[in-house]
Formats: sequence, C-alpha cells, structure tokens
Amino acid sequence: MTLALLAGVIVGGLCGVFFGDSVAVVKPLGDIFLNFVFTLVVPIVFFSISSAICHLGGNGSVGRVFGVTLLVFIAMSLVAGVTTFFSTWIYSPAGTLDPSSVAGSMFDISTAERSDMSQAIVSTITVDDFWKIFSKAHLLPMIIFSAFLGFAVSKSGEKGKPFAAFLESGCEVSLKIMNIVMYAAPVGIGCFIANIIAQAGPQILGGYVRVFFMYIALSLIFFCIVNPLYILLFRGWKGVRLYWNNIFPPALIGFATTSSIAALPQNINAAKNMGASSEIAEAVLPLGVNVHKDGSMMSGVIKVIFLMALCGEPYMTIGAGATALVIAVLSSIVMGAVPNGGVTGELLTCTLMGFDPQMAGIIIIIGTIVDMPATMINTSTNTVSAVIIDSIVRRKK
Repeated sequence: MTLALLAGVIVGGLCGVFFGDSVAVVKPLGDIFLNFVFTLVVPIVFFSISSAICHLGGNGSVGRVFGVTLLVFIAMSLVAGVTTFFSTWIYSPAGTLDPSSVAGSMFDISTAERSDMSQAIVSTITVDDFWKIFSKAHLLPMIIFSAFLGFAVSKSGEKGKPFAAFLESGCEVSLKIMNIVMYAAPVGIGCFIANIIAQAGPQILGGYVRVFFMYIALSLIFFCIVNPLYILLFRGWKGVRLYWNNIFPPALIGFATTSSIAALPQNINAAKNMGASSEIAEAVLPLGVNVHKDGSMMSGVIKVIFLMALCGEPYMTIGAGATALVIAVLSSIVMGAVPNGGVTGELLTCTLMGFDPQMAGIIIIIGTIVDMPATMINTSTNTVSAVIIDSIVRRKK
C-alpha cells in the first residue's frame, strides 16, 4: 500500500505538471474518493474516541491520559514553533518581496469581514444543535461530545455494558469499511493531487518560492530528524525502525489530500503498529487532528513573521516570537482539519495582529503553497505524539 500510494502521488504530480488544466477531467475521481473518506471519518471518530474513553474511564485513567496528552501536545508544538521562529533569523521568509505586487492578485477577499475571535472560539468547540455534531465541519465539538459519552458509559456500570459493546463494535466495523475504501486510495489520491499541482504550480513558481523552499527544508528536518529523535528518546532504536516502517502511509495521505482527517485511520493504524495501545491511539489521535498540528504551527509562525517583515516591523525579537507563537496556535486550531479551511485562520491572524483583512490575501498564498507538506507534518507528528503519550502513561502505571 505504501508503494502504491507513493506511485499515485508521483504519477498524479507529474500529470499535474505536464498536462496542466487538462487534468481537471480526472478531478471527479479524486473528489469521489475523498467524499467516501470524509463520510466514513465521522463514524470512525465518534465510535473510536467514545469506545477508547469508555475503556480508559473504566480503569480510572482518563484524567492521567489527557493530562499527559495536553503536556505532550504543548511541548511538541512549542518545539515546532520556536524552531521555525529562529530559522527566520537565518533565512527571512519575506526576502525582497513587494506586498503591493501580490496583495489581492490571486484571491478576492474585499468583502471579507473581520473575524470575531471570541465567536471563532465558541464555534470551534461547540454547536447550537445536536445534529450538527455529526459533521466533519464540527469535528472538535463531536470529539468533546464523544469523550463525555464514553466517560458516562464507563460510569454507568452494568447498565452501560451493552452500549459499550455497541461502541466497540461500531469502531471495528467503521474501520473495516475504511480499509476497504483505501484500496482505491492510489487512484483517488493520484487524481486529486494532479488537479492540485496543476492549480498551485504558477503560485509556487512565483514570488513565494522562497517561503516554499524554506518550509520544505523545515518539513524534512522534522520528518527525518526531529520525529525519529522523539521516538528514540521514548522507544529506543527499535521504535525508530518501527517509525520508518509505518509512518509513510499516513504521511503520504496527508501530503496528497491536504487533510488530516483523511489520514486519521492510517494514523491510528500506524500508532498501533509502532507500539501504542488501541485505547491511547483511538483517544489521542482524533483530538490531535484538531488541536495538535505542528505543521500548521510552523506555517502560522512563518505567516506572522512574513507580515511583520513586509510591514517593516521588527521580528527578530523575543516579543515578536511570543506573538507569533500565540497567534499560530489560535489560527491553527480555528483552521480545522479539512482541505481549503485556512482562510478563516488567515483572517484571524490579520485581526489579531491589527492588520486590515485585505492583508490576508498575502498569507493565503503562503497557506496554499505549503499546505501539502504542512499536512504531512501534522499527520506524522500526531502519530509520534500518540507513541510518546503511550510510553509516558505506561511508565506512570
């Protein structure tokens, strides 16, 4: 499957480069595949996290697991953000780019309204009606609901056992359906990425090539060096071998689809194969899809520094770094995990920095050209976080 996915990515990318807009004819095949995946993600997340919390709650370890999860997420995000910030001191992402030559040239956001930060936070973690929970557009509220449901079932004693069995069975069945759908992944992903490359090519070849290559370098450092170092610290050299044997399927799916949700089932499988328990993998990874995105953290820091450099504001200061880290965390959470969901985050970034929303057009382009490697880092570091959390929890037992 790894070789087939890699072949799909390569062939699709080459078709996008050489055939350009003509590859739009195969776009429906990619859309059909993604629609199947997105349809299945909702039940997978609901059943897996409810079932996992149910089992964890039964042995009294929910608080410990999520306390460790929060600390690991924060620590890994800070490493990604701080590393990216100091790299901008060595290699400025803006260079000599003139913002007046690109602002609004590719995206029409003249009618966009300023983001209300408080409302953005409310809509990110809650919904105003029960049925809205079961939608990929409201994944974080569904995760919160699923966690409460699993905890309630675990506290219901004997009367809750039939419902717990239903949740466990639903998790197994939904994952099995996803495994069947994944046989079409090489073709579906190849068709999808061909269209993406055809559209993004002119942007990558434009004035943002500096940012693109900077981000590629950072992505390779995290994927090939930082992630294996994390695993080495907690699982030794055997864990590093398991990392290289299992990380490519979720990383390639994330890279090709620009969707952390699409890669979630493979994330769970990879984490299990790397030694994480089913309970940890199925409870931690759906949460990490929304709130632990090191790739988005890295791109968020670059966007903030990019705007500061273009506007002549000093960015080589600790204060600027702290500002970049806070804004990057908030915008990465608000973005969500579905493709093309970054505009909200970019508008929020401009609002928090006090810039006119029109400036979002500049960083929307950045988000577009680094979306694929950013999602690859999101998915790979999310898998690694589950292994780290499992290691810490086991040591505490």
